[in-house]
This record gives sequence, C-alpha cells and structure tokens, in this order.
Amino acid sequence: MTLNDGFDLMVSDWLDEVAEQRTPGYLDEILAETAGTRQRLAWSSPERWLPVETTFQVRLAPAPRGLWALVAVAALLVAVVLAAFSGASRPHLPTFGVQANGHIAFVDGSTLEFASADGTNVASILSIPTGVTAVQWSPDGKHLAYRESTGPSIVVVTADGKDAVTVATGASVGPWGSIAWSPDSRRLAFGGFSQLHAVVVLVDADGTNLAPIGGVPRTANLPNELKALPAWSPDGQWISFVAFEGSDSVGLYAVHPDGTWEQRLAGEQHLAGAPPSEYVAASWWAPDPSQSRLLYSVGGDVKVFDLATSTETTVAQGFWPTWSPDGTRISWWRDGTHIALVEDLDAGIPRTVEPFPTFTGSCADHPELAGKAICAPAYWSPDGGWVYGQDVVGGSIVFAKVDGSEPTRMISLDTPLEPVDGLHHLPSISWQPIAP
Repeated sequence: MTLNDGFDLMVSDWLDEVAEQRTPGYLDEILAETAGTRQRLAWSSPERWLPVETTFQVRLAPAPRGLWALVAVAALLVAVVLAAFSGASRPHLPTFGVQANGHIAFVDGSTLEFASADGTNVASILSIPTGVTAVQWSPDGKHLAYRESTGPSIVVVTADGKDAVTVATGASVGPWGSIAWSPDSRRLAFGGFSQLHAVVVLVDADGTNLAPIGGVPRTANLPNELKALPAWSPDGQWISFVAFEGSDSVGLYAVHPDGTWEQRLAGEQHLAGAPPSEYVAASWWAPDPSQSRLLYSVGGDVKVFDLATSTETTVAQGFWPTWSPDGTRISWWRDGTHIALVEDLDAGIPRTVEPFPTFTGSCADHPELAGKAICAPAYWSPDGGWVYGQDVVGGSIVFAKVDGSEPTRMISLDTPLEPVDGLHHLPSISWQPIAP
C-alpha cells in the first residue's frame, strides 16, 4: 500500500462517518460564524434568483466615449477577419440582375469599336482579323471575349481593348455559336470538339484549365452536328447547351461544369429542311438565381423549361427568345420583335409591345426598314431599358426603348454584318455591364 492509497482510505472513512451522523457536530460553529459575517454585495439581492426579464429595469449609465470607440474598433476587426475567412472558403459571388450601361462593343470589318451608351462617340479600339464573331462582355464588365475565324480562336481582352490573350485555338474551338461567361467572370464556355466528339469546352479567362465536358460522336454526313450555344445558370451550377443529334433531331441539354449529370431536357425531331432559326436557337436561364427556368425555342415555339419540376411550357410562337436582366420580361422574334411580361405569359395572356416596326415575309424584302427594325435576337441593355440588334440588312445596329416610348437609335457600320440565323453567325455586338 502506498501513501496515496492510505490517504484515500482515510478520507473515505471520514466521509462515511459524517454521512451516518447526517448533521455534523460543527454545524453550530459554522452558523455562528456566518451570522457575524457581512453578506457579499453580489448576493445581497434576491432578484438575482429570478428570471432577468421579470426584474430588469433601465438603470444603465452611459459608457464613456472612449469605451464605445474601443468596442467599435474591436467589432470592425472581427468583421474584417470573418470576411477574410469567408472569402477564402467561398468562391467570388457573381453579379446578378440589373446593372448600369457601359460601352457598346461591336465589330465593323477589321476593327473592334466602342460607342457610348447612347450610341454616340464611336471610337476604334483594336484592329482585329476580318470575320470576328460572338463578341461578349464578361458579367463584371472587365473583359471582352470574341471568336476569330482564323484558328479558330477564342480571344479575351481587357475593357480597354488591351492585353489580348488567346485562351483557346485550333481543333478544340468550333467555328460557330456563342461564347458564355460564367457568372463570376472567371471561366468561358463554347462549342468545340475533342477526339472527334462534339463537346462544350470550358477554359479559364487566362487560358488555363482547358477542359471538354460531355460529348456526342460526330456523324460524317452531318456538318451541323455540334454542341453549341452554351449558357450558365445564374448560380454557376449548370451549363445548358444545344446538341444536334441527327439530321432531323435537336435537343436541349444541361450538365454540371465538372461534366457530371449530363441530361437531355427537351428537344424536337423531324426538323429536316426547317429553317435554322426554328431549331433550338439559344437557351437562357432566368436571371434570378433562386429559379431554375430556361428559355429557348424549338420548331417555331418559344418555351420555358423548369429544371426543378422537369416541366416544359410553350409561352409564344416564334424564335430567338431572350430574357430581360431582371427576369420580368421576355422578347422573341416573329415578323418583328415582341416583348411581354413573364407573369402575363405564365397566365396565358401574351400582351406584347413591339419596340421596332413589324413586317411579314423575309427581312431582305424590306430594305425600307434599314436602320429602323432588326432581324435578329433582341439583346437587352444591362439596365433592362433598351433592346438592340442588327437591322434587317445588317448595315447598322439599332436599339430602342423596350416600351417603344422613344424613336429608335442607330449606329451605322462601314462593313455590313453577316445575316443572323440563330446558330452560325451570332451578332458581333455586346453591351458592357457596369456593376453597381
């Protein structure tokens, strides 16, 4: 037995002895001592044993100004530290919705030009190869991407037209279709090829991390077979695209940026001989990140597909549909540009506004509407107040107020733009968003 063992037994015996007596013999001495000892202030009020909300009274004295200053500084430091940690653990949040109108960028022959938001002050920014298409500003308005026909190549420049970087070139780049920026302006998506497969290609804005996602085997006798016209969901979790699956079939697909969960959402068969504009011309996600609705056209119908419920709804007759930046309106083309509120379309009440003159027949049959009406998708200004596109003969860029309240405006071009069929030659025009 050790010394510690003996002490433990001694304490144990003593406790047993006290417990048997129930009331220790020294209790009277303790009571006599406490009766003569002054009560501590912290214990002097019986209120402390009651719930605080039943006893609290406003009786606080104002703290010194210096103390409040120290508290404010400490709170600021805590906020900075938390922001730093949260920024390190989460990706940069994208900018959504309505923004201010910056420069209008467009191609005029072998020159990239900028115009002020009102269409004036046109200036040559950069010499480019002839045939540049798919001009597209990044969502943060800091970079501009476009496709060169030579290569072909995808090029990114800064907002002033400098520091050009070729982010992709050669066999990986398809010669048609749009370029789509990710919501955080860090990556681009475009149609291309990988090992004889039509794919959507992703690449970082600095040219790194080139990666194809998904793929459909190419058919030798089908030159139009491709995956193209990609569009990012506002939360960056999905990419939708168009896939030509055969001579008479086209489908709308969605896939995660890492290539997983590729799925066919909708499509149309028996399109052989149909005008290219009546194929799935594009897919656009509702700008509200809380929604999962895609806008597209197929077979001459404008449709909305809800990814959450896997339901498809026809909302109008036409093609080339686009969504307003705030998601409240939709535009489409059918003998002219039509605009309607989404809530009206959902309710089956397509009350429309036509900001440009409407007409029937081929665009080429109406040269009198040059500089007045567009024959192309109506793209929206970043603030949602204007729609714009190339005119019926491709000789100018025309834009108008969405409610038709003002006369149309025009930017004349020295070199006419190529005709737009919704697939091969996207208008080389894009309006710069300025984040608030």
